[in-house]
Amino acid sequence: MERSDNEVTTHGGGEQESVERSWVSPAVDVFESEVEYLLVADMPGVQVDELHLDLDGGELTLEGTRGSRSGYRRVFRVPDTVDVDKVGAEMAEGVLRVHLPKQERVLPRRIEVQAG
Repeated sequence: MERSDNEVTTHGGGEQESVERSWVSPAVDVFESEVEYLLVADMPGVQVDELHLDLDGGELTLEGTRGSRSGYRRVFRVPDTVDVDKVGAEMAEGVLRVHLPKQERVLPRRIEVQAG
């Protein structure tokens, strides 16, 4: 899936230029464990300084640019059980891994049973 957006870029002298950027939806695998959700996104050609992750209003936006005219963009709805203060991510060799830890209140607990 690909779409285009226009971006407005401001240069040092106050000049503005409109740049059309083509977005591709990256392939993403989503895994769930007892303690977290893990998103693994293939974003070849994207450098860490060209990557933007935003978590706002229950939506996680992944955006990474490749050069001046193309990039990856995908938006996910995040469950309200995610501990947003502990979300983390790492990027290596074109693969982005986003860790979305679950809040402690929703983690499974073992209950000890006392005898007699």
